[in-house]
Amino acid sequence: MKSLITIVFILFKINFALAQDQGERILIGLSAASPPYIMKDRRSGYEIEIIREIFERHKYKVDFFFAPNKRIIEKFAQKNLDAIVNIDNDFIRKATPTKVYPSETLVTFKNIVITMKGKKLKDLNSLLGKRVLGFQNARVLLGKDFKKLSSQLKYYNETTNQETQVMMLLRGRIDVAISDQGIFNYFAKLHLKDKKVSDHFDFHPFFGQSPRSIIFHSKKLQEIFNSELQKLKNEGIIRDLNEKYSIH
Repeated sequence: MKSLITIVFILFKINFALAQDQGERILIGLSAASPPYIMKDRRSGYEIEIIREIFERHKYKVDFFFAPNKRIIEKFAQKNLDAIVNIDNDFIRKATPTKVYPSETLVTFKNIVITMKGKKLKDLNSLLGKRVLGFQNARVLLGKDFKKLSSQLKYYNETTNQETQVMMLLRGRIDVAISDQGIFNYFAKLHLKDKKVSDHFDFHPFFGQSPRSIIFHSKKLQEIFNSELQKLKNEGIIRDLNEKYSIH
């Protein structure tokens, strides 16, 4: 009997040690890759590095679930995800039956209108008569005025692969791209190599900025994230990541 008790006790200690070593797991929903925020390998990127750094400091193991926005919103609303990233806070509040806890701003998207150098635009109405390629769901996400305007454009399309916006502008196949400035700069640098992006393109800030948070079901996780995010700023880590991924 003593031997059995000893064996059970040893197994309990082993399982407890393993649980401590593995840490509690968090599953976070993300949409498709959008470099430099989420890289194509889905293991790196500005946002992923911040999220991992924060929770690993508290011994959490972070896993990411990648799917289209509609699916990750559904899974989050059903509490099959612990958190969701890059979705508008108000939209998530309406889509989720229980209370949610948005963090402080994780990243701010700067949606802009881009043309080749010298092709200046006065305002959004200047898009009339132009060939325009937006990012996926831009028609919905950029407000009622743009949604109305886009329906009047003879040539308006959207793409999930924003690298094509750079290529099509450079090849003269479109007149205008609509993108987050950080994403566009990332792909432009791949094609321009050592040349300055601003030497080839004009940027028109016709849209406001779009701050994005990480939204939790747990207030505890929200508080951990906010506290550690401030520490990363104080320690200069956010500044270093801004430089690493050319986010300004």
